[in-house]
Amino acid sequence: MKIVHLVSDLDEKFGGPSQCVPLLVGHLEEQGVEGEIIYTALEPDMQNEFAIQRALKVTGVPLSFSRNLYYSGTMRGVIRRALNSGADVLHIHSMWRAPAWQAYTEARRAGIPHVVSPHSNLYRESLRRSRGVKQIMRYAFVNRMCNQAAFIHVTADSEAEAVRDAGFQSTPIVNVPNGLPSIEESNISVAEARKTLGLSENGGPVLLFLSRVDQRKRVEDLFPAFASALKVIPRAELVIAGPCPKQSYLDHLKSLASMHGIESAVHFTGMLRGAKKLAAFALADVFVLPTKFENFGIAVGEAMAHGLPVITTTGTPWGFVEPEGGGWITVPGDIEGLSATITHALEVEPSKRKEMGEVAKKIAERYSWRSIAEQMKHAYAQALK
Repeated sequence: MKIVHLVSDLDEKFGGPSQCVPLLVGHLEEQGVEGEIIYTALEPDMQNEFAIQRALKVTGVPLSFSRNLYYSGTMRGVIRRALNSGADVLHIHSMWRAPAWQAYTEARRAGIPHVVSPHSNLYRESLRRSRGVKQIMRYAFVNRMCNQAAFIHVTADSEAEAVRDAGFQSTPIVNVPNGLPSIEESNISVAEARKTLGLSENGGPVLLFLSRVDQRKRVEDLFPAFASALKVIPRAELVIAGPCPKQSYLDHLKSLASMHGIESAVHFTGMLRGAKKLAAFALADVFVLPTKFENFGIAVGEAMAHGLPVITTTGTPWGFVEPEGGGWITVPGDIEGLSATITHALEVEPSKRKEMGEVAKKIAERYSWRSIAEQMKHAYAQALK
C-alpha cells in the first residue's frame, strides 16, 4: 500500500501537522506502508527534523506566488507524478489553500480515493476567522472535497462533532488521535537547565507554556492569572516558549507582562529545539496551555510524556486528565479560575507534583505512534474496499 500525503507546509513553527504527519508516515513505513509527503516550500532551505530523522521521502514544491494561498504552478504536476507511481490513497492534510484543491482534483482525475484531515479547521471558531474567504473556498472546492472523501480523519470526539456541524453529514468519519513522539531521555539537572535557558539559579517554581504562541492558545490569559498567583508565590516564574507567527501579538504579550508588573518573572524564549527544548521540560514544575480549542493538543501530551502535571482547558480532548490525577482542567477565558488553578498547582508539595507527573506520563504512554499507525493503516485499507 502507498499513501501520498499533501501538507501545505512542513515548517515546524506552524505547529501540529509538521510534526504529526512525518511521524505518522514514518511509523506506517515500519508496518510496510510506503509514503511520500508533498508540501509547498515557502523557504527553500526549510528542514523538518522529524522527516530527516526517519529519512522519509519528502518533496518540497517551490512557491510561485501568494504566500497566503501557497500557490505553486508546478504542484499539480508533482502530485500527478506521485499518484501515478502506484499510489493507493491521497491523504490531504490541508483545507483552504491551493495545494488542497490541486491535490483533490488530481486524485479525482486519477480515480484514487482521498482522505481529509481537517486539523481543527472545521471548528466553529476556525470557520469564523477569515469567514468570507473560507465561504468562497467552500463553494469553490472544499465542500466537494469533504463530501467525496473516503473518510474524514478526526482526532477527538469534539472534532467529529465539528465536522457534522460544518455540514458534512454523510461522509464517514474515522476518529484516530495523534500519537506522541518517543521522549529523548535527558540527565540534565534543573540547575543546568535554568542556565541553558538563561534563568537565574535561585528562582522559584516554573510554569511552562510551550506551544505555538498565538491568540487561539489564549496566551494573554496567563498574564493576569500569573500576576495574581505571584502575590501568593512571589518567586514563581513563567516561561513562554514557542514560535510566534505574528510579531504584533508577541509585542502585545510583552506589553501585558509590563502592564501587570511581572516582566522580571516572565521569560520569552522563542522556539526551542533539541537540548534547549529538553531543558525547558527539565526546569518546569507545571505545564500550562490555556487554549480556546484543540483537536488534539500535542503540546499537552508531550509535556505529560516528560512527566509534568498539566493545566489545560475544556477546549481540548484531555478533560479526563484531572479525574485521573495528572493535572487540572479550566474553562477557556476564565481568568479567575485559571489564576486559582495556577496558584494551587505551584503551591502543591513537589513530591505531590512528582506523583501527578508520573500519572501524566502513564497517560501519555497510551498514545504510541505504533498503535496509531496500525489504526490508520486499517482505515486506509477499509477505504480501498
